[in-house]
Amino acid sequence: MVSVSQIQTYLSCAKKWEYGYIEEITPRIERPYLTIGKLCHVGMQVAMQTLWEIQDTVTDECTAMQTLYNKALLAMKDSYTKYMDEVPLLDEEIPDMEQVWEDAKAVFIQALEEFEPLKYKVVSVMQNGKLKPALELHFVVPCAGSKGLHGFIDAILIDQTTGFTWCTDYK
Repeated sequence: MVSVSQIQTYLSCAKKWEYGYIEEITPRIERPYLTIGKLCHVGMQVAMQTLWEIQDTVTDECTAMQTLYNKALLAMKDSYTKYMDEVPLLDEEIPDMEQVWEDAKAVFIQALEEFEPLKYKVVSVMQNGKLKPALELHFVVPCAGSKGLHGFIDAILIDQTTGFTWCTDYK
């Protein structure tokens, strides 16, 4: 199968696509901007999971938002700590990675504020006879010459003021 990321990589540089997806050669460490994005994605995923868990019982919006922030930032910190424990960094690289953590927190807090999550409801889907949030849903679209184009929908949300349904991809 082919992902949207693979197509974007191929269109930007066929050799980069070959090294990454055929030869499976990866850089020693990620570029910091990728780490910020991944940490913020973790935060949004946990915030939306938490929203799904509490959305029918919210009485105090301030407390609800604080719950979203706390759980999301804790998950982000766990991901950051795991990354730092697993990647062999040089001493001089550590301050830059610590700055990545600080930047990721700031970007996430601003993004969540601008997103206004409490105006949405997370859609529920049935999977294996059990309700679950419509988060990180895998999809496959038929695509000639391959097993399909695949990817993930980060969240399916309903705007509570308009009733519109949104398929969301955090960027």
